Amino acid sequence: MRFLAITLFLACSANAAELRWCLDHFPRYHEFNTSNRQPEGPSVQLMQHLAKVADFKLVIMPKTPPKRCFQLIAAGEADVMTNLLHKPEREEIMTLIPMGAKRRDSFIVRQDEKRDLSDASRLRHASVITVHGYHYEQNFVDFLKNFPKEQLTEVADIQSGLNIISRGRADVLVAPSMPALTVAIENFPPNTFTRIKSPWVLPTQSLVYLGLSKNSVTPELADRVKLALEQAITDGTVDKIFATQAIEKEVAKLKDANGITAKNPE
Repeated sequence: MRFLAITLFLACSANAAELRWCLDHFPRYHEFNTSNRQPEGPSVQLMQHLAKVADFKLVIMPKTPPKRCFQLIAAGEADVMTNLLHKPEREEIMTLIPMGAKRRDSFIVRQDEKRDLSDASRLRHASVITVHGYHYEQNFVDFLKNFPKEQLTEVADIQSGLNIISRGRADVLVAPSMPALTVAIENFPPNTFTRIKSPWVLPTQSLVYLGLSKNSVTPELADRVKLALEQAITDGTVDKIFATQAIEKEVAKLKDANGITAKNPE
């Protein structure tokens, strides 16, 4: 495969292996906002840290939809993806290494929504929007199996879903919390949306993973990356990079300033 990519030469050895990172635009984590096509965000900082510690050259591929990234991983034409949920089919083609805990998905409705759609029985009669390429918590996936198809819309990105909700053409957008809140706060007037509580209580908190292609990454390099990531979690580097508490406080302030209320969403 031919593509333009950005190689970051950090403090690695001259003969260090390359890891091709396949990624899409993901607000708050890795964002393609700069003119030089270089993504920014905490996921980029983490990958740069791992490249230095595990001694590899990080090659950042162009912005690529997740579905295509998985195809490239399976074919050995990309090496690594980040912020993944665990799926058996992914484990067949990737070595999955825990990165940390996953935040709950957000259920977002218009501010003037009167129904209590945090109840699953009522949600079944609503129109729901999901985001293409995003993998949801299992309870919601199971719920959608018997959900009326005519009430379900899949959109390409969070912005499109929020546009539909804001115009009253659908009832609920289900999306990853931090990116969804960021898009809502930065692109819509105050008092447009409300987050509602998820209809389901998860018995345990889900994890997100870094995935290494089994068809292109050597076991030796995979072990080095695993050790480097485990060390970064243990010594607090991951928490520092993602600034979890700081980001949550920042979003809370933005919600207060922009009228994004939350009716017991967590």
